[in-house]
Amino acid sequence: MPMKWYGDQVAAKIRSHVAIRIEYAARTLRDRARTALGQARTPPPSAPGEFPHLVTGHLRRNVQMEMNRAALIARVGTNVLYGRYLEFGTWKMLARPWLSRVFREGAPEVRRILESRVPGG
Repeated sequence: MPMKWYGDQVAAKIRSHVAIRIEYAARTLRDRARTALGQARTPPPSAPGEFPHLVTGHLRRNVQMEMNRAALIARVGTNVLYGRYLEFGTWKMLARPWLSRVFREGAPEVRRILESRVPGG
């Protein structure tokens, strides 16, 4: 009795499920970053180590997520220049890490998303 190989279809289905989970995890982190950046309003300015306070909302609006399904890579970040200054600090200002803190605090939720059972699996 000949056997039929479904390995390619199974691998494609698994990659699809993994991509969906990675994208969902990245969206979750993006949303957590946006929420964290809107928690406190100025004045007063944020203290070192705190999430930056909301002034104009420009940084918050420009936290983005991009997904590369072919490579199974997602990125969360911003192209707003002062987002980097807030994250790492400058010679005049101590850091107000916001993105790394969101990643660190969101790690358990990301793990849960990535390790969740496949529907029908």
